[in-house]
Amino acid sequence: MAIPFPTPIPAWRPRFIAAAVTVVAMIFPHSRSLAADVFPGPVMAHVLKVIDGDTFTAQALIWPGQMLTVNVRLRGVDAPELRACCEQEREAAMRATHALEHLIQSDAPVAISNIASDKYYGRVVADVTTGAGDRVAQRLLDADLVKPYAGGGRAGWC
Repeated sequence: MAIPFPTPIPAWRPRFIAAAVTVVAMIFPHSRSLAADVFPGPVMAHVLKVIDGDTFTAQALIWPGQMLTVNVRLRGVDAPELRACCEQEREAAMRATHALEHLIQSDAPVAISNIASDKYYGRVVADVTTGAGDRVAQRLLDADLVKPYAGGGRAGWC
């Protein structure tokens, strides 16, 4: 039995593979960076409901005649949790929730800017300004109802 000689590699094949790898390498990082982009806005939105001290549901006008309902988390703050282990945190959560309702629940739209994807539940994280020009997160921080938050682990409330 004779040993077959390998078929010679066509001259074009290495160049084709190199070009294909280059194209994929150029496209893949670009598509990932698009998902991480921040949309500067502002996008005008009406608040539909306050969920807790740092999150609300809004109906945003994204294009003429195009509305989007989305949960928005306030950038840079962490509110106490309504379903917390201790009574002290639950009470603080109610105060923060009521304060957020007071700040943004009106007929006046809010401006949502610096909009980015959030890591939980398909919501976005953004800076929010009231119709009167108040920065919502800063107002809650000034009232000691929320804590500064830059990602990572949360500070305790109890």
